[in-house]
Amino acid sequence: MKSKEVTANPCGDVKRVPGEQPRTRYLLPHEEERLMAVMTGQRAHLKPIVLLAINTGMRRGELLRLRWEHLDFHKNEIKVVQTKTDRDRFVPMNARVREELLSLRAEAPGEFVFTNRKTGRYIADVKTAFKSACRALGSSTFTSTTCATLSEHGQRMPGCL
Repeated sequence: MKSKEVTANPCGDVKRVPGEQPRTRYLLPHEEERLMAVMTGQRAHLKPIVLLAINTGMRRGELLRLRWEHLDFHKNEIKVVQTKTDRDRFVPMNARVREELLSLRAEAPGEFVFTNRKTGRYIADVKTAFKSACRALGSSTFTSTTCATLSEHGQRMPGCL
């Protein structure tokens, strides 16, 4: 096939099958423990990102773009900007999130919360490392959508990214 410019999504007109519902994947407590246990070595930088995803429901991009200026430790809240819906929102910090962010603050002098220790720049993506963690667990079904879905329903995030 030759390269051509695509101006519209060719699947945009495909209709869902009546009654078809998107699958929602929930991580069970023992799966969360196993997931956190594989966040070592080359995947250690994922642990705080996953911890925040589990406890806040923030999406992967929202977490990776998180800046220190968006954290209010007096109000225990995180200002989420550049969201999927283009609407800023505030997410509460629980004790686990607050403790993790304070420990990261001592290590991360830059403007972004999650930075590459080798380059000092923000972490642009974690897909490869997260897929590696899922392979180590024998699962590939954990997504940031699960966290966001649970957060919208006011539940504690039972784990994913």
